[in-house]
Amino acid sequence: MKHRFNTGFRKTLIIFLLPLLAACNLRPSADVYFGKTVLNSNLVADFGSEQYANTLYSYTVSYPGVDSKPKTGEEATDMVKTKIASLEKALNDIKKLPKDTETTALIETAQQLFEFVLPVYKNEYTNFAKQCDEKYPADERAAYAQQIANQYNKKFEKLYAQLISEGKKYAQAHDLKVKWAL
Repeated sequence: MKHRFNTGFRKTLIIFLLPLLAACNLRPSADVYFGKTVLNSNLVADFGSEQYANTLYSYTVSYPGVDSKPKTGEEATDMVKTKIASLEKALNDIKKLPKDTETTALIETAQQLFEFVLPVYKNEYTNFAKQCDEKYPADERAAYAQQIANQYNKKFEKLYAQLISEGKKYAQAHDLKVKWAL
């Protein structure tokens, strides 16, 4: 004998379950907000730095007896593509976070930071990576990297500092144990 729920019982069940589900707090935890906004800013912590420029170039250098696979000639470009994909995912995650009076400043600041740096990675850093892959002279690469820093670092540093400041306030308000480097 098949067991069937009658239509009335199903409707009654739905009527009681919907408010119960709505009453559940489906909001992300403070840790999730903090991780997707502040901790993901580590992806761009080296933005505009000589360190990032040197790191990109280092992917193009062959070390006889050390490298396990041959270079393709696009190592730096591939690294920037990977960075762009990571930034796009992080930005998408930030945009999906629900906002309220407590989280709006944190979310919007993180979003502004990621939206600011993403085009620079897609354009200037992609061009710089091509210079690295094509073995441009060191002085030309350094000049281009410095041009990127001169053009974008002031606004980047302002947005980054603002995000860290919002992150500190949020962490303190939610008793998140964070060791700050800044």
